[in-house]
Amino acid sequence: MEAIAKIKRGAKALVTRHGAEVGVCAKVAVAALMPGGGGLPEVIRAICDYVGQKDADALPDERVLELLGALKDDQTQVAVVIERLGDQLNDVMAQMVGMARFQVPEEALNHIVEVAISTRSEVMAVRQELMGLQADMSVIQAQNEEVLRRQRFAGDMLSQVKDSVNAALGFCAPLLSEGVPADKTHAFLQAHMTFQRCLVRGELREAVEAFKELKAISATSDTVKVCEIALRAMRRDFKGAERVAQTLSAGARGDARVGRMTRSVASLTRGARQGERPAVAEAPASQGFRVGQTLGSRSWALKSQLGRGGMGEVWQVQNRHQETGALKVMARRLSDDPAFVARFEAEIVAL
Repeated sequence: MEAIAKIKRGAKALVTRHGAEVGVCAKVAVAALMPGGGGLPEVIRAICDYVGQKDADALPDERVLELLGALKDDQTQVAVVIERLGDQLNDVMAQMVGMARFQVPEEALNHIVEVAISTRSEVMAVRQELMGLQADMSVIQAQNEEVLRRQRFAGDMLSQVKDSVNAALGFCAPLLSEGVPADKTHAFLQAHMTFQRCLVRGELREAVEAFKELKAISATSDTVKVCEIALRAMRRDFKGAERVAQTLSAGARGDARVGRMTRSVASLTRGARQGERPAVAEAPASQGFRVGQTLGSRSWALKSQLGRGGMGEVWQVQNRHQETGALKVMARRLSDDPAFVARFEAEIVAL
């Protein structure tokens, strides 16, 4: 329960130092720094508000877990975020709390964070660290996987596309090095926040619109390129994603997540090329298989059975061009299972 203890200490320090208004300020700051963090901003606000009403020393661990909710497996990340709010971002929090006491709207508080991100290298460094944390949160990983499964990704393809999503959630280069004009900083940060939130929710149309805004501001930005790679991968444009990946700067490619993303995109592109060749056919429901029988649009002739199982059969085949290969035929009874069909199709492309 070491992480729980750190959360309690960090929240107590924030409330002691900044007062009751710190909860809403913490929420706004985390939303700006970690736009793909799901429900994290509200959780941190709830913890700070609760500590502000009660003595943190008397706060039961069980109550903290209850407040964490779906983030209970991400205690370490939550503790780090609260710690950063209380040290590296302490003066930013103080400025926000000072404004919050005048009951200004949250947009005004968000502006304070945006100015700090765009003008102070140490705040930008914190943003980069926290965005990396959000990509590693188990609740975000699970959410990303669910979004990709709904889009019929499965198997190795799902894992490789998820690498692109993780990079888009975890990578951001300093704005000054990205060629973002000073007067466009607010628009860029807002568009990037919207893009990440939509990406996590699987709202691709909205993500595309936010991406267009980003690209209009800084088309050569590595941050924008990583966003584009993730979008293309999620839309199964693996070749296009790889072309964009090849234009990334050496600095961006040196990032661990971006490096993993570029390798996965290259693998997906190879799989797509190979996936144009395998033959796949559904077995006729009314007849068994026999040597010499032809299946599929390429008229693959069955030569010999290589294996048989609950999911179907595998045969050695040959076509009229004397090309040989292995043909995996899905069991008829499984063709009505959308989840299985998605995994089967993903396996084809990944071969």
